Amino acid sequence: MKFYCKNLKSFFKQNQDKIVLCAGIVLIALIAFGLGRLSYNIGSKSAPIEIIDTDIFKTAETAKIGENLLEQKEQEKEGIFVGSRNSDKYHLPDCQWAKRIKKENEIWFKSEKEAQEKGYKPCGCVSHK
Repeated sequence: MKFYCKNLKSFFKQNQDKIVLCAGIVLIALIAFGLGRLSYNIGSKSAPIEIIDTDIFKTAETAKIGENLLEQKEQEKEGIFVGSRNSDKYHLPDCQWAKRIKKENEIWFKSEKEAQEKGYKPCGCVSHK
């Protein structure tokens, strides 16, 4: 056994540079192969995920929540004038400035009087005068 280990050690010492070179080539080949597979997966156009049966997500409770949210949004949009929570002006819905108000910041008024009672002033657009 001693003789065998001595021969093995001397073999590695004598051929150390060749062993390192071979190991380097194998590692480079494996890395190149992995990068090639990775770039193929990134570049390939696969079909998008499609949810076919959405009824499994619908329950009576989620349907009721959705209906309540829709009713609430419809009630909020009942009105002739719209204002922003971040401003003191009210506008007609087709005003260029009204279209810039984010949906979550909209406040709807049924009349000019209601808007003015809540501290809002008319927009400077000619169409409001």
